[in-house]
Amino acid sequence: MKNSDIHRLLTYDQSSTTISNQNYFCQLPATLLYPNVTRSGLDAYLETIEREYITPLDLQTWQHMQLFLLEPEWLQDSTRRKLRLRFYNALHDNSLFIHNIVEQYSNISLFSECVEKQEALFFTVCGLLKVAEQTQQTQHAILQYKNSLLQEIKANPAPWASFIKGADWLLEELQQDSGILITFLQQISVMPLPLKEPTDMVQEAMAMWVESASSDTLKSTDQNLNRINDMLKDILSDIANGKRPTNKT
Repeated sequence: MKNSDIHRLLTYDQSSTTISNQNYFCQLPATLLYPNVTRSGLDAYLETIEREYITPLDLQTWQHMQLFLLEPEWLQDSTRRKLRLRFYNALHDNSLFIHNIVEQYSNISLFSECVEKQEALFFTVCGLLKVAEQTQQTQHAILQYKNSLLQEIKANPAPWASFIKGADWLLEELQQDSGILITFLQQISVMPLPLKEPTDMVQEAMAMWVESASSDTLKSTDQNLNRINDMLKDILSDIANGKRPTNKT
């Protein structure tokens, strides 16, 4: 193991963050929680990818597969590396599964609608790109899909703010230097995020005061504001008629 990988392993902390329902994008920055895949667990993965059609249950299994694919080698022992190599080989031999996954996520524009959908698409494309790095069988289809997604986000990055932030976060989380996935994350992370509307601090402060004030205070304030408003009307009327404003109490 390289010295840099040893340092990453020693400084990596998975105990400080707990993600409810694996919803990462709503709680960034977060720490990825990789599945603890065993030989029997891998057998379940293999059974899924050997099916001709994808079921809703298979899509749930795919959510676990994605994280298994994303786990960096510097976090894995030799047993887990062997399990993932076996998984890559099975994906190579069952390319129909990858094509079915791409088909399930092909209507890219629909995934910009909410954070949860962007997260689902994000981990899907990232998992597919890890497959593309290892298996030539499906690389062309995956790269075409990735390019379509890039064009969609480049054309209108504003709705994809969560996706863009997620790419920047995952770059830091994976701590890797190269590869098809890393290049993709770098391309996404540098896309401009939409500017937030400037906050009206006075209006915000007034709204907070209204929420905390009593009904009597609000009634008194409303009466005083009406009185001031009447005074201003009288002054403006005097000015319009050429009269010199007088002090009114």
